[in-house]
Formats: sequence, C-alpha cells, structure tokens
Amino acid sequence: MGPEASSWTMVSAGDPLRAYIGHGRQPPAEYAGALARDVDIAGHGTIAAGTGSGSEEVARLSSGLLLSDVHSRIRDAVAGRSKLRLLARSGHDLTITQLMVALGLPSHTWPAFGSSILIELLRERQTSRYLVRIAHFDGVPDAIEASVDVTVPLETWTQLVEPLILTEEAYWERCKLQPDQPAPGKMPW
Repeated sequence: MGPEASSWTMVSAGDPLRAYIGHGRQPPAEYAGALARDVDIAGHGTIAAGTGSGSEEVARLSSGLLLSDVHSRIRDAVAGRSKLRLLARSGHDLTITQLMVALGLPSHTWPAFGSSILIELLRERQTSRYLVRIAHFDGVPDAIEASVDVTVPLETWTQLVEPLILTEEAYWERCKLQPDQPAPGKMPW
C-alpha cells in the first residue's frame, strides 16, 4: 500500500483495506485476513469512543445537529407542516458510526462500503399512532434484511433524541475554547 502506510493510524489504515473489499478486490496478502479484521475493529473502537460511546456530551457534539434536523422534520410531518415524502442525506462511514452510537444502536464494526441508515416515520392504520423505524444496512442495502432494524413509538424516539439535540449556536458555544485553555496540538492526520 506504499511507503505512506508507515505513518497511518488505526483509523486511517482501515480506509484502504475497506476500499479494496468494497470494490470486490483482495487487499495485499500482508494486510489480509486477521490483520485487516483487527485493524478494522481497532479503528472502529477508536471512532466509536471519539463520537460518544460512553459520553452523552460527546454524542451530542457529534450528532446533535443532525438529530436536531431529523427530529424537527419528523415533528413537522406529524403536525402536517411538511409535504415531504422522502428526505435523503449523504454522509460518510463516520456519520453512520456517530449516529449509531448516539442512538444507542449496536455497531461493533466499521460500516461496510455503501452502508446506510434509514429513519422512517410510520403511522399505524388502526390507531393512527406514530412510530419511528431506524434500519441500518451494513453495506449496499438489499431487500432481504437490515443489520439493525428497530421500531419505537414516537414518544420513545423523542425521549431518546431530545437530550442530544443542539442548535447551531449551542454547538459553536460548546466547542469553543475558554480563554484560559491552550489550543490542542496539530493532529497527525
């Protein structure tokens, strides 16, 4: 994978390995098998911890703005203020990990190439009760099965996401350094 590989972190080392696999190719022999799996797991663990696994504040900072937008669109649909039938967003594997961690959903490996999360507002026909479905497709979605598929009442969704929601102003306020704090050093990536 070249001389630059000597300076990679566990996170950056996983990207080319996942790219090989995502494009249907085998990684070079010295990176295949158990090493590729271990690098993937270690990188995912690092990112999961850095995006809020075990810390509501970090989960809020990593996903609060996105959850705020998603939740406001769900509220608008329930209140009849939106005519949208579908809203599609594009993100990165990191976005998927952040959202899975924030929502408390199982995510033990790095999202595969083409992974997605579906957040769907449903309404029961007989009771008119609203539900929110969260489905994670680990890799290119197929019609057979999601790796995670959870449906909860709207009230449960609201209780889950409201503590994590941030306005843009609150996000920037929480992220700025206090006058007596030194700036962090340059990151190696």
